[in-house]
Amino acid sequence: MWGVSASSALGISGIASGTATSENGHPMYKGITWPKNQALPKFRKAKYLDVLDIREVEFSHLFLTTLQGVVNRKRPRIYIITDFEEGPHTWISEFDVDYTVHNTESEIQSVIDDYIDEIRTVIVYDPDVPASVNVGTTIAGVEDGVVTDHKLGMELINKYDHLDLRDLRGKFDDAQTAYQWQLDEYWSETSDRHIVGLSGGDDVPVEEIPSERQDYYDVVLAESNQIRDSSNHDVYEVDLSSYLGSNAFYLRFDDAFEDDGWGPGVYSIRVETHTGNTVADFQPTTDDEDQYLYDPNNSKVKENLKLRFADMGAYFIYKFQTPTEATGLTAYIEMENQFEVAATTTTPPDPSETVFKPFSKFRDYAVATRALTLWPNGDIQDLFGTVLDRLEPNSPYLGWFGSDFEGEVSGVEQCSQNSVYVGATDYFDNMTVFSGVNANVGCRHYHWGADCPQLENKVYVTLTYTEGDNLQYNQHRMRYLWDDDARGEIPINWSTSPQLADAAPSILSHYQRTATENDHLTCGPSGLGYMYPRPWPDETLEEFTKQTARYMRRTDLNTIYMLDRESGENVSLSAETINQYAEDINPKGVTLNFGGEVPAETDILNDRLARAAGPLVSDADRLVDVIESETPDDWNGESPVFIAIGLLAWNLTPTEVVEGLEDLGSEYEIVTSDDFFDLVWEEGDQ
Repeated sequence: MWGVSASSALGISGIASGTATSENGHPMYKGITWPKNQALPKFRKAKYLDVLDIREVEFSHLFLTTLQGVVNRKRPRIYIITDFEEGPHTWISEFDVDYTVHNTESEIQSVIDDYIDEIRTVIVYDPDVPASVNVGTTIAGVEDGVVTDHKLGMELINKYDHLDLRDLRGKFDDAQTAYQWQLDEYWSETSDRHIVGLSGGDDVPVEEIPSERQDYYDVVLAESNQIRDSSNHDVYEVDLSSYLGSNAFYLRFDDAFEDDGWGPGVYSIRVETHTGNTVADFQPTTDDEDQYLYDPNNSKVKENLKLRFADMGAYFIYKFQTPTEATGLTAYIEMENQFEVAATTTTPPDPSETVFKPFSKFRDYAVATRALTLWPNGDIQDLFGTVLDRLEPNSPYLGWFGSDFEGEVSGVEQCSQNSVYVGATDYFDNMTVFSGVNANVGCRHYHWGADCPQLENKVYVTLTYTEGDNLQYNQHRMRYLWDDDARGEIPINWSTSPQLADAAPSILSHYQRTATENDHLTCGPSGLGYMYPRPWPDETLEEFTKQTARYMRRTDLNTIYMLDRESGENVSLSAETINQYAEDINPKGVTLNFGGEVPAETDILNDRLARAAGPLVSDADRLVDVIESETPDDWNGESPVFIAIGLLAWNLTPTEVVEGLEDLGSEYEIVTSDDFFDLVWEEGDQ
């Protein structure tokens, strides 16, 4: 059956009922509106929601999110609760929409029965080819389908007579063949105005359940802060004497905070008895490591740094033989970032016994909007470039990239080279609902009536939370920080995405309505979406900046936090970028390329664009030291000085920032970035 074209194999000789067609012939469903100048599609207004709380019940999240996509395409009706950092009911309790919470298996099954008639197809993924989950997601969007494993798929087929089966098992050799096939067969049936990038999933040990892990593991060392800049790089000493007495013990390294991707990074391990005998001494990626590495799981390495690291749900385990005569044992571990180290003498599950766990987030939106879905990782970069080249200039890529920070930088640069901007959304929940919940945005709810301070001979400091390109940060981590009791005590800039006006207006509206005069919302990098201006083609930059200007006016944003990189390195703004941003957007100013080694510099570029660059701080205890060190040594108090500081949003809460600034001298004044740049322009005019 799979040897014929998608249209005939899937029985869609024409567009499915209830759809419309865009100007180029690509299908768009009724229930979703997407005018030409609109950044993201809008869903119909939600009137009633069935809320599925699946935190304590066994239901396939992948099946439910793809079901949600088909159902919500016509009108948002299903909302799914998993574990949210901001709390399970934080956002939905603010919706002006009636809803019912279902949290038992029988209740959730009843909801499935209510909506199953809207499903036509069951797509079974191949656990040996993770890319098949994404191919299945693409098919689900075209065929009103759900994506499942084989067992659940057969249960659905046997229970509901109207469903057709599409079995992807054994069809593809690897990701390259899977994605090339879907591009050849499905491009004409999917949206050409956006694509979605999601991980297909990973292999995990059969018995790997976090709650069970604690039954036989002891956490012996953990980082309590969300360090993302290696500032805690050190050699840590761990007493393991209590694990003597058995033949072997195991050290497991996990990500202490699984929501942001900066887990443990290990550079070396040395284990010694208290009498000085060496039990183990090695660096990752070397031959010496091999005899101790029990389970690499989905950890990654950087051979040039001799580094092994694991982010989010990944981990790695080392096994050590216990010295029979030893009376004491100590490990010396050189590592950094968000580590959690656990020890046990119980033999962990055999790492060769794994089960595939599909990645399920954000698939409701991919299915509902008929997005071609893939994962631009590994060997498919050329194919990814082909897909990007087929998009119209100034189109969004929604989702994220693999390979951590390196993948982010290379992925955003490749998108920028093709005039495509990025929206980080792979962990955004229920966007098909949020887009259909109406709310007023851009009504000048925030900073209303606040006066700019009078220019004096002070050191003016502006503090900006990073991550504004990240819509899932706006939904999760930012709300957690926003609800901190100390918010509003000092001026802070909160970078946010103007794409929220389409994707989740209620989220943006909440921040605007509840902001104090000390909370300034600033546009995230580097405008409407995450992009790098330098590699972006000059001939299409105007289209991006003009749309950015429209969305910034619509959402009342008047400053921008920008990033610009080329070949993986921070670069200064080109003359073309300066002129285009100044002419089309005319922001009060831009903050640029916050980073650990970036010096504080504030100036007016080409007499057209105020710019401030500065260091990125992740430790509240260093705030005053960093600000003072960036103050010019020869400053005598006879002229104003301007310093911009980035705050790493994953590490610092408002309470920690306020406490960290307690010893800042009276010659310093903290201001929001709009006031900061007003003062910069005033100083420049003198």
